Amino acid sequence: MTGPINVSPKAIASDKSVKLDYDIVYVRAPRNGDKVGTNWPEISNPVYMDPGADLMLLHPDGTEEVLVKGGVVQ
Repeated sequence: MTGPINVSPKAIASDKSVKLDYDIVYVRAPRNGDKVGTNWPEISNPVYMDPGADLMLLHPDGTEEVLVKGGVVQ
């Protein structure tokens, strides 16, 4: 790796060359730093994931909506 990862990218709406007219669903998961790995689900084990991730909806205007709030198991 050549440097730190930018975890605060510009909003898609700020780039006028990108034309999105549909919503995007994605998972927003917490990071534990650059030296700590994270667990992601895969086809063979879909429940293998770190706690605390949210299911998000990104609208074409750049606004976000939480569809399912993640939680930390205690």
